[in-house]
Amino acid sequence: MEDDATLRATRAADHDRTRWSLVAAAGREAGPALTELCARYWCAAYAFIRRHGHPPYVAQELTTGFFRRLLEKVLDEQRHV
Repeated sequence: MEDDATLRATRAADHDRTRWSLVAAAGREAGPALTELCARYWCAAYAFIRRHGHPPYVAQELTTGFFRRLLEKVLDEQRHV
């Protein structure tokens, strides 16, 4: 089953060290660092949401919504600087 394989693969990614320099850079500007942050942590966020009992289609929507709000926040803060 695809979702089980995705969850197993992302469990290993859950144990990766957080790259705080990437998080800090993404918080300062919308650019390559923010793109990498979203790409790097999408699967982990999805797996976290799935483990809390949401079906795949809901978990995908919630994960995408989380990163959309993150992007909007960074862009909004940039406009006010």
